[in-house]
Amino acid sequence: PILRKTTVPLFMGNPGMAKTTTIKEFKESKGVNLLKITLSQRMPNEVVGMMMPNVHTGKLEVFDSYELESLKDGDILFIDEVFNGTLKQTLDAFLNLLEDRTLPSGKKMANVMIVAASNPQGLINLTPQIKERFIRYDLKFNSEEFQAYLKNKYGMPESISSHICTLINKEKFEPNEWNFVTPRSIEKAINKIGCKLKSNY
Repeated sequence: PILRKTTVPLFMGNPGMAKTTTIKEFKESKGVNLLKITLSQRMPNEVVGMMMPNVHTGKLEVFDSYELESLKDGDILFIDEVFNGTLKQTLDAFLNLLEDRTLPSGKKMANVMIVAASNPQGLINLTPQIKERFIRYDLKFNSEEFQAYLKNKYGMPESISSHICTLINKEKFEPNEWNFVTPRSIEKAINKIGCKLKSNY
């Protein structure tokens, strides 16, 4: 209950660290609905709602976000890429929503859990006032877990997976480089090739 009302867990980690997967698995374990909003792709009015003129009366009317209005008690609102290139006005709209859990019309949001995720690359300027709205959990790459995953799913021998893990651990995400070796990109490459490692080794 306290997570639903006061605290927003923030999962921070490099691309491919299973931030979204972790949240989706939690959703599955609870058997609830999940609404995902990628904040970096939204304008302020696309997050919470907007005001529009009524063509008949000429007056402005408040329209709540249909997505947020459709949430039910116990659901999860997942805000992805919350700090990655997000417009200040869009972030402000989201933070105001966190403050009182109220839609622009004055209608209270459903009793939902709000959880956020962000990559450490390309962060916007974070003030202390913004940081205090979140409790941060850093997702770190675990070579042993990833090697076990590659072995169980693809039959990959340790002699190969250990080298892959070395490459991932060296990833610095420098702005002028374009390598991006992450667990996600490795798995996409394996699936794209379509090779069945168990039959090759």
